[in-house]
Amino acid sequence: MPRINQPERSLSRPSEKRVARFLDQHESTPLSYAAVGASNEQGAPVGYNLDHNRVLLGKGEHDFAVACAALRAWRMFPPPWTNITPASAPLRKGQVVAMQAHAMGLWWLSG
Repeated sequence: MPRINQPERSLSRPSEKRVARFLDQHESTPLSYAAVGASNEQGAPVGYNLDHNRVLLGKGEHDFAVACAALRAWRMFPPPWTNITPASAPLRKGQVVAMQAHAMGLWWLSG
């Protein structure tokens, strides 16, 4: 059975050393759910809600290129309250990143 990875919480920002250990620990950890890819063709697996949200970001090739660049730069996790490590990680299947978020006086570290 896959291990469920819970976010780590702390009162202080995780050190670079802690983030590096976190990434090492999760490099070969399987996903925490068994129905990987199930929503690609058959809808939501039993017990899951399939949620589609769409927003028009723009039109044309230029706007598409700008949106792709934003995704590649991980801008969906905006500073200063979030951080992605490694910041230059490519968007690809199997890529492991650490996401740090700071809200309400707490820090979360998750992958």
